[in-house]
Amino acid sequence: MIFRPAWAGKPLRLSIGACDKSDTTYFNNARVGGVTMQERPDAWSFQRTYTVSGPLVKAGTNVIAVRVHSDKFGAGMTGPAASCG
Repeated sequence: MIFRPAWAGKPLRLSIGACDKSDTTYFNNARVGGVTMQERPDAWSFQRTYTVSGPLVKAGTNVIAVRVHSDKFGAGMTGPAASCG
């Protein structure tokens, strides 16, 4: 994701939608959030929104990585797509 220089150093909200089942989310190689089925039995449908601290945000290219894990069934980002962005 590419950010304008005016966004550098400012905190932001990262909404990734729902993930089936557990996730760990990173911004520029720093963990910014995560939800597990043990924490939330409804994790498969829970809309994730995480706060990214200002020092992590830089002008230019920033990397968002989401690790989704499920023990029994297929896993992935389940959306809805309109909530992601």
